[in-house]
Amino acid sequence: MLTNKLCKLIWAQMVGAFFAASGAYAQDITIAAIDLPGLYTPAADGIYDAAYAAASARANISIPMQVLPPARAIDQFLKQQVDCLAPMDAEFIGTDFPTVQTRPFFIARIFIFTAEGQAPLNSLAQLKGKKVGIRKGMIYGSEFDAAGLSVSVADSIESNIKKVQKGRLDAFIAYTPDAFDAFDPVSYTHLTLPTIYSV
Repeated sequence: MLTNKLCKLIWAQMVGAFFAASGAYAQDITIAAIDLPGLYTPAADGIYDAAYAAASARANISIPMQVLPPARAIDQFLKQQVDCLAPMDAEFIGTDFPTVQTRPFFIARIFIFTAEGQAPLNSLAQLKGKKVGIRKGMIYGSEFDAAGLSVSVADSIESNIKKVQKGRLDAFIAYTPDAFDAFDPVSYTHLTLPTIYSV
């Protein structure tokens, strides 16, 4: 298997720089995308799905992409069962094989979310001694790992939202923009950017 041949190819497509040889590689390329609400979804109706479909159409190639839960997508990439992981950040996901990582087309940020009426939290230090929700399989970085927090793992952002509402969690952390897609706009009208603080 040619490792990460897709990473040379598909992210270049996303920014419009596509090279002619791609058609020859298209049949051999495999992609695992991390299921991110509103971005990459199993139904292929996220905004990153749309960008990928548009780039593929523009290049006149079809490369199947399988949207998987975070842990499974990352595991398949690390075991080299797929050629590309989307999205990928080499700072968070170390490999023992060469990879190609292009410039990102979006920068995700990690935020701390608390229940309505609770004081906002704006640092990892403020999470010490609190029960913090995280999403199974997601990687939050070495600083988070080293913080030694009490974490509760959930399958989805929506599950963490419910746990915070019920008082089973003090807070949860999640990446944006996908976290915002998990909130019901009618039930969570109090959530605005000024009340959510970045880790």
